[in-house]
Amino acid sequence: MGSIIESLREQSEEPQADMADLVARGLFAAKVLREGAVSAWLKCERDGYQSFDTVPAYRRGSNAKLLAWRPGVGWVEAPITDAMAQAVAGFALTESIADLAADQAQVRKAGGRRITLADDRQQEIRALTRLDTDLCMVIPSDQAERVLSTVRICIRLWSQALLDAGVSGQGSSFTAEERKVASDVAGTLDALLEEAAKLEASLSASAPERRGGLLSRLLQRVSA
Repeated sequence: MGSIIESLREQSEEPQADMADLVARGLFAAKVLREGAVSAWLKCERDGYQSFDTVPAYRRGSNAKLLAWRPGVGWVEAPITDAMAQAVAGFALTESIADLAADQAQVRKAGGRRITLADDRQQEIRALTRLDTDLCMVIPSDQAERVLSTVRICIRLWSQALLDAGVSGQGSSFTAEERKVASDVAGTLDALLEEAAKLEASLSASAPERRGGLLSRLLQRVSA
C-alpha cells in the first residue's frame, strides 16, 4: 500500500489539480497525523473562513473597486475621489476553496469577482462616501487564482517536508515517532505559507500579462 503523503505530494505538483479534493485529502492526512495547526488551516480552506477566523495574507488584498447601483442604469463605478477609493479598497476572500475554484472560469471571463457587502460594511462605506445607494465590490479575477495556487504550493511544501523528515507512513498508518516528527513539521506552517506565497508571486510575475478592461467587462455583465 502506497503512502498517502507521497500521493498528496504528487497531486499537489499538478497545477490543474482539483483543489477541493486536494484540500480534503490534505485535511485527512493532517488529522491522521494529529497535526492541529495544519488541520485548522485546511479546515478553513475547505469550509471557508468565518468572522472569528484570522484570514491569511494571501486571501487579502487592497485593490478592489467600489461599484454603486444607479437606478435605470445598473452598476457603475462609484463616483468617489481616488483617496476615498483607496480607503475602501481592502478586502478578504473568505469563500471555501471549492467555491473559489468552481466559478473561477466565469470570473476570469467577466474580468473580476463581484462581492456583496455585508449590511454593516454597506453602512460603513455609505457613511464614508456619502452615497445613498446599494454598493458592492469588484475583486480582480487573479486574486482567487493566487489563493488557489498558494494553497496548492503550500500543501506541496508541507508534504515534501514530511517526506524529507522521514514521515511517509504505510497507507494511512503512521508510527508514534512519525507523528512526533510530523508535529515538528506542523510547527513550521507559517513559514511554509510565507514561502508558498513568495513562490506563487514569482510564478505570477513570470506569467503573461493579462490585458483588457477588468471593470468595463464586469460592468457589462452585472448591469444586465
